[in-house]
Amino acid sequence: ICLPLAPHLSRVAFIPGHILVPIVLVLALTGAYGYHRLYNDVLVALIFGVVGLAMRRFDFNRPALLLGFILGPIFEKFFFIALKADGPLFFVRPISLALIAITIAVIAFGPIKDIIRHRRGVSESPKRAEHGLKLGGNGYIYIILVAISLFVLVWSFTEIPTFQSRLLPVAIGGIILLLAAIGLRHELLYGDKPESHGEKDTSFMAQETWRGYVVNLSWVAGFLLAIYLVGYLISIPLFVLFYMKRLGARWLTSIISTVLATSSIYVMFEIFLDLELYRGLFLMWLGY
Repeated sequence: ICLPLAPHLSRVAFIPGHILVPIVLVLALTGAYGYHRLYNDVLVALIFGVVGLAMRRFDFNRPALLLGFILGPIFEKFFFIALKADGPLFFVRPISLALIAITIAVIAFGPIKDIIRHRRGVSESPKRAEHGLKLGGNGYIYIILVAISLFVLVWSFTEIPTFQSRLLPVAIGGIILLLAAIGLRHELLYGDKPESHGEKDTSFMAQETWRGYVVNLSWVAGFLLAIYLVGYLISIPLFVLFYMKRLGARWLTSIISTVLATSSIYVMFEIFLDLELYRGLFLMWLGY
């Protein structure tokens, strides 16, 4: 089904941002509430949005986090089942050894490739040579990862009594510690690539500023506050209308998009799914 529809679905990318962005935000935050019908899930969605924003800013792999978040519980469940069935012999079976070797090779490939590339070139970038060792944003994240992994290792050895229960957090913590240490060393020695003199970075990320992040997060936080106070059915049209106007949309386009977005959300959730959207604190006080 996806392959025949892919050319048509790709056209969504050509929709102007002032129309697409508020509708996507509304769908994401409404869907977060609809799964368990809890307002706290909407706050969790905002927290993960901030985490994703920080990962984008510091150029961390967001799909890897998403895959780990989804597949992590499944991996942990079947890992303990395998240990319960075979014990430590699970790690010395041919298939297990092959998978472990492939995993280590894939994880270590990136850092090792960077180290080899830098050693073949200049031993130290001009930026580091001139200003000495200086941490960037990635360096602080690596330090946090080192601290977390050390805590996990110490906690596993001191608080978890059995070998089988201790094995998974020790293995994961050790891998994270090793990779974070390699990344921190790379950040200290080489850092970012120096920009060419007279050239300006015109990429999309270069145009983003912390002020823009704060403004957009403030809009989303205001939307969540409005949902908490007056509910979805009042907050959605207000948010879509004024956010589109802020992005430069015309009044007619904003009004039509607002009506379509609000009616679509109402029909989809309230009628088709028979899911009553959160009415808000004030409306619940009034008995609605």
